[in-house]
Amino acid sequence: MHSNLIPALVKRHAGDAAFYWTLHNKSALSPHLQPERLWHFSQLLGAHLEGLQVAGPAGLVILRGELQRWRGAGEAFALAWAAIRLHDEAALAQLLAEIRQQPDSLLRGLISALACLPASDVAPLITAWSQPGAGTVEAVAALRAIALRPDAVAGAPVSVPDHWLQHESPHVRAAACRVAAALPVTPPAALDALRNDADSAVRAEAAIALAHHGLASGAAATLLRSVQEQLAVLASASGWYQQQAQRRLQRWLRHLAWLVPPGHPDVPALLEHLPPRQALHFVLQHGDPALRGFVLRQLEQPEHARLAGWVWQTLTGVDLHANGLLLPEPPYDPDQPLHEANPDADDGLPLPNPAAVRACDAALSLPVGQRLLLGQPHSPENLLMVLHEAPQALRQIATRALRQFAPQHGLNIRAPWWQQHAALAALSGAER
Repeated sequence: MHSNLIPALVKRHAGDAAFYWTLHNKSALSPHLQPERLWHFSQLLGAHLEGLQVAGPAGLVILRGELQRWRGAGEAFALAWAAIRLHDEAALAQLLAEIRQQPDSLLRGLISALACLPASDVAPLITAWSQPGAGTVEAVAALRAIALRPDAVAGAPVSVPDHWLQHESPHVRAAACRVAAALPVTPPAALDALRNDADSAVRAEAAIALAHHGLASGAAATLLRSVQEQLAVLASASGWYQQQAQRRLQRWLRHLAWLVPPGHPDVPALLEHLPPRQALHFVLQHGDPALRGFVLRQLEQPEHARLAGWVWQTLTGVDLHANGLLLPEPPYDPDQPLHEANPDADDGLPLPNPAAVRACDAALSLPVGQRLLLGQPHSPENLLMVLHEAPQALRQIATRALRQFAPQHGLNIRAPWWQQHAALAALSGAER
């Protein structure tokens, strides 16, 4: 132990590292968080991680205590990052034992640490954990890390071995599908067979991977089936399990929105079948201006009005505030209960004036048959501008849209800002 180590300071580093990682991880759907603020969070996260590295083995003891106390993915990330950076095999083994007891909530932290650490630190682990016979937790972590940064991880595969796609664990099979989506090579035949897997998540991830490679025949139907099954899971889940089901459903709906072309005749029926907020997010991702009628109807529902207004603004590019399309904010009433459908993400979104928005919408002339973001058709120039300037939720859409022009661009908006900045610089240079 360092003779001048201050345990309270190390504990503060541990708590703040977990906090800023959590902000990063939850930021992808935020309509508020701008790139400059994300950069600030990255700087603070990096400073606290540096403090944990300086603390050395004694800091690992404190980190493990924080994980056992709070049991969160942020604490798992901080401990994984420090243990791998310090090459402490015992601390990493203890962390893996903790994750095996609670993989659904802790594994994301380990995956994130593998994805953001230098390749020289993680390559030996990823190589070992991706061999046949590796434990399920280790295999899923390695595969998910490769999927997030296939070009940056030394020793990453150039194809997807069948032993991953045919693994006995559905979690490993689903993670292998994510690798197949990220690699630039045509996936093996074993991937197509997984569209009929017994596990809903495996089927969904196989369909997403096939679609990434232009092999989308039947992929939308496969993914829709998994979405419908997940809706049934969500309807009966509660608490933490409901949050997990919601996150998985959101991911699949984002990809389904891209698999279905604009103008598809089945989309209106799908929107009516989905919960309203999920349907609004689908429209946001889908980008078809022909669906504005559905969005306008949601303006009349108080529990969805703010989200609907923001989706309409994102589709059309018409700023609600600048064009006087808002209602006055209602006075604060401490006795009025919050509606369950209003998550914190709606805080700060303006309250649209339905009549004024409808009148403005009627005067718009937007291109049809193509996807729009902020009223503009997708192009490398428009999408790069969004990635440089817009909040995270729009950057997430732009990141996915950019794959049609740069399929292997490697930009992850949850990554530390220095990784994003490097990817953006490469993309901007390629466009010049």
